[in-house]
Amino acid sequence: MTEDLQAYIEAHTSPEPEPLAALRRGINLRCLYPRMCSGHVQGRLLTLLTAMAAPRRALEIGTYAGYSALCIAEGLPEGSTLDTVEIDDEMEPRLRRLFSTSPLGSKITLHIADAEQLLPSFPPETFDLVFLDADKRRYLETFRAVLPLVAPGGFILADNTLWDGKVADPDAKPDPQTAGIRRFNDAVAADPSLLTVILPLRDGLTLIQKKENMIKALLFDLGGVIMDIRRERCVEAFRQIGMEKPEDFLGDFSQKGPFLRLEEGAITPDCFRDEIRRLIPVPVTDVQIDGALMRFLIGIPAERLRQLEELHSRYPVYMLSNTNEIMWNGFIVKEFDKDGHNLPYYFDGCVTSFDVKCCKPAPGIFLEAVRRFGLNPAETLFLDDSAANCRAAEALGFQTAHVTQGQSLIDLVREAEAAR
Repeated sequence: MTEDLQAYIEAHTSPEPEPLAALRRGINLRCLYPRMCSGHVQGRLLTLLTAMAAPRRALEIGTYAGYSALCIAEGLPEGSTLDTVEIDDEMEPRLRRLFSTSPLGSKITLHIADAEQLLPSFPPETFDLVFLDADKRRYLETFRAVLPLVAPGGFILADNTLWDGKVADPDAKPDPQTAGIRRFNDAVAADPSLLTVILPLRDGLTLIQKKENMIKALLFDLGGVIMDIRRERCVEAFRQIGMEKPEDFLGDFSQKGPFLRLEEGAITPDCFRDEIRRLIPVPVTDVQIDGALMRFLIGIPAERLRQLEELHSRYPVYMLSNTNEIMWNGFIVKEFDKDGHNLPYYFDGCVTSFDVKCCKPAPGIFLEAVRRFGLNPAETLFLDDSAANCRAAEALGFQTAHVTQGQSLIDLVREAEAAR
């Protein structure tokens, strides 16, 4: 942009209030990196956008010298407040003097902290407006940490998203800041739950709205969705210990005979083992029977656990599984005990068929999940690899996603969000 055009824009933008003009002059004289100050035009835009959004509570990440905080506070409705976070403790005395002497200071709460450590202390959906101007190397990580704190329909304004044009320059030096902003821009543009536009103002300002989301919770099947399974391995294992035609009892999505009764919680593990022995003409131990049964399960890929962790940062996540007590205690629970995490780290609650004595696709097991977790089916996405189970869930008012092998959980949820 030419200097003449910049001057024209400033001349045709509402005047900068004198206290802000004085503050900006002081920043130019006394602060390192004065370009970090929002300045006249962007400052007026922040005030205008804040007034348009009318947030009850706003958040700024990256206070710097306080100019943008005062612009946001100026646009706040009566009774609304701004929390502003600055990591540099050397700025604290200057900022506290500034806010204590400003008529807008009563609206502002200053936090001297690392934002990524502070953000978990705020309840979900606390803020209606966020101004993000933090460490560009970790823009995406900070954004992901703040997104659950933004109310549906709320706004995030991200500064410096063009980074002197380096983001679009294939010959630009691959410095960490440019790489961080590119990752942020790519992720935000690809997220269907967000409405996004980049304004070519100063160094780039991205306006983001968090869409009203009809998906408020996720309800996952286990086998074939989160955990890899293979029926043929189990069939062959029972055949090797002497059972004739185990395939008559074992299905991909439903079981028969003692396998079904164990899954329904109608018999104990010991009773199941006794029933299996009656189907095998040679002596077999408990260990052999349990081992053959658990051959159905392969395990959970590390990438799938990562995806589950990311989704759990955005939604309440629950499990609804047809399984049995032997598999649950002998393999499933242990499979989540990795990297210092455990089953409750990934799920807010689980309903199993052997516990409630009812298997999918019967309505009872879905209704138990609704009762136990306080779910609204219309706002819950159910993900299962069985078409019959998905149809049963739809009949009860759930949103559903039919999972096929190899599909990304994150992609499935994004597709469901975009379809709403």
